[in-house]
Amino acid sequence: RYLDASTEVATLREMLNREQRERQETSRATAADLRDLAQRFGDLKSATKSLRDNVRLRTSARPRGEHEEPDFQRMAETVADFRALAFSSKLAALTDDAAVVKLALLSCAMGMLLMLGIFVEGFGYFKCRFVCAA
Repeated sequence: RYLDASTEVATLREMLNREQRERQETSRATAADLRDLAQRFGDLKSATKSLRDNVRLRTSARPRGEHEEPDFQRMAETVADFRALAFSSKLAALTDDAAVVKLALLSCAMGMLLMLGIFVEGFGYFKCRFVCAA
């Protein structure tokens, strides 16, 4: 009789331990799923913000008709949104536009030509030559 009771207690203890392990595994899996879900929501939030900013940028740059007045309030909001961006985002937006890159390269080339002209005229005025003094 004592042997039956101890066997029954051991069986119940084993079942309880097994049940507890299963619950722990389930709770670990649920916690991992929640972490994954939180990360996905964070990614979704950043993607939604990026998409919203892109849509706002596209709608502010839409072409207007000849008789349509420019919306200064929308322009002011667009400028304020652009100024609120980080420097790297501003730089990425400007370098993404081919006209801005061409204008920057053209101004750089013109500046180099101007400096070359100033150096040539300065060396000519002071009768300098590119030779070492002996």
